[in-house]
Amino acid sequence: NVKLELRTSISGKVVSITGEPIQGVNIFIKDKNISAISDDNGEYIIEKAPKGDIILIAELPGEYEKVEKKVKIIEGKVNYVDFILKPVSLSGILEGYVYAPVSSVEELNISYKDIPFGYIPLENALVEVENISSTRTDKRGYFKISNLPSGYHSVKISHPSYKTFVSTVEIQPNRTSRLSGEGYISLPPISAKKLDIIVNNINLDEYPKVKIYFQVIDAKTNKAVLGLKKENFEFSINNNNPSFNISQISISKDIPSSIVLVLDRSGSMQGRAISDLINSALLFIKEYFQPNSGGNIEVISFGGNISIDVPFTNDKDFLLENIQKLSADGGTPLYDAIWRGIDDLNEVNTKRKILIVMTDGGENSSSSEHGGGGGFPENDSSLLINYAKSSKIPIYAIGLEGEGFSVDADKDLDKIAKNTGGQYLKAPNSKALKDLYTNFLTQIQNQYLLTFTDSYPKDSNKNIILKLKAFGFEGINSFSY
Repeated sequence: NVKLELRTSISGKVVSITGEPIQGVNIFIKDKNISAISDDNGEYIIEKAPKGDIILIAELPGEYEKVEKKVKIIEGKVNYVDFILKPVSLSGILEGYVYAPVSSVEELNISYKDIPFGYIPLENALVEVENISSTRTDKRGYFKISNLPSGYHSVKISHPSYKTFVSTVEIQPNRTSRLSGEGYISLPPISAKKLDIIVNNINLDEYPKVKIYFQVIDAKTNKAVLGLKKENFEFSINNNNPSFNISQISISKDIPSSIVLVLDRSGSMQGRAISDLINSALLFIKEYFQPNSGGNIEVISFGGNISIDVPFTNDKDFLLENIQKLSADGGTPLYDAIWRGIDDLNEVNTKRKILIVMTDGGENSSSSEHGGGGGFPENDSSLLINYAKSSKIPIYAIGLEGEGFSVDADKDLDKIAKNTGGQYLKAPNSKALKDLYTNFLTQIQNQYLLTFTDSYPKDSNKNIILKLKAFGFEGINSFSY
C-alpha cells in the first residue's frame, strides 16, 4: 500500500487597484519565518504552509500600502489568497509657526504660552510652496498645507512689515514636514527699532575685575527694556572680545541711596507749572523713598537764588511738607543748582547717588566760578557734565513743557542726562506725569551688570563697544575709561 503525502501551500496573485500585476511584493505569514516574492506576473506560492488560522501580509514598502488578511489554511490543499494593493500616497504635509520679534517694550513684557521669549505670533503671513499651494498664518502664527507632492520644494514666507524668508524643504510621502527643528520660523523686521544703551557707572574697585552698570531704554518711548540676556549683546575692548557676563539686577526701593532733587521755581514756572512740579516731586517721594532704607533726600530749588529747602533727611513727612511751600520767581540758574547738588552728593557716603532735576526751561542765569574760575561758557554744559561724570553721579532730567521751554533747552537737558549716565524724560502736560514716573521709577530701579576681567594695564586707555541686537531691537554705545 502506498500512502500519498499531500502538501499544504498558499498561492495567489498580487495586483494593483487597476488590475495590473505587481512584481516584487513580499508575502509572508505574520510571526513566522515563511515568505515568498511575487513574480513578474504578480504570482506567488508559499510551500509548506502551517494549517489553521494565520495572518498573511503583502507589502512593497514605499510603493504600495501594506495589506493584512486573516485566512484559515486547510491542510493538504493549495489555499488561494489574492491581494489587491493600493499605491501609497505620494503627498505630504507642511506645517509650522511663524513668529516675529517683539517691536515694543510692552510686547517684550508679555508672556505667550509655548512661544520663545521675545517673540510674538505673526498673523496673516503668506506661506507659498512654489506654484503649488499657499496659505496664511492664523492668529497663533500657525499654518498647514496638505497634499504637497513628495520631493524638494522652495518655500517663501512673506509679510509687508518683515523680511522675506526663503528656504527649501523636503516633503516626504505620508509625513508632516517642518521648516526647522524648533517647528517655527522668525521673520526679522525690515528695520530694527533703536534702543539706547546708557552706561550709568564703571566700577574698578576690584580691578582687574570690571563692573559696568548700564540701562537699555526704548529710544521712542523712554521705557526701560528688561529681560535681555547675555546672548543679546556683543562686547569688545580695544577691538578684542574678552569673555564677559551680563545679568539683570533689580535695585529695590530699600537700597541705601542719596538723592538730590533739584527743582525749578523760576518765574516761568508760575501758575500750573509750579503746581505740576510740586505734585511730581511729591509723587516721587511717596512712590520711591522708603524712610527706613538708610538713604536720604535733599531738596534744592532755584529761581532768583539757589536754596537748600530740605537738607539731607530721611523724614518723609518733613520732605512732603516743605516741598509744598515752593513758589515761582526769578531766573533759571540751572547749571549752578545742579553743580551745588553734585557738591552735596560728594559729601555723603552711600552706595548709590542720584541727582534728579525738574525744570520747564533752559539755563539763563548761572554765574558761579566753577572748576578753577571763569564760570560756565554761554549755553555750554560740558563743564557741568565732566564734573558729574568724574563724581560718578548720574543726572536724571525731567522736562516740564511750559512757557520757558525751548528746543535748545530740550537738547541741553538730553545732553546732560545721557552724558552722565542718566536719562531725560519729557512730560508734555501734567496728565503725562504719572506715566512718566512709572517709566522713571522702572529705570532707576533696574539695571544690567556687565562683568569682565581687564587684561590691560589699569592706567591704559580702554575703548569699549557694547552692541545690542535682540528680537526687533538694536543699539550700540562706544565709551572709554
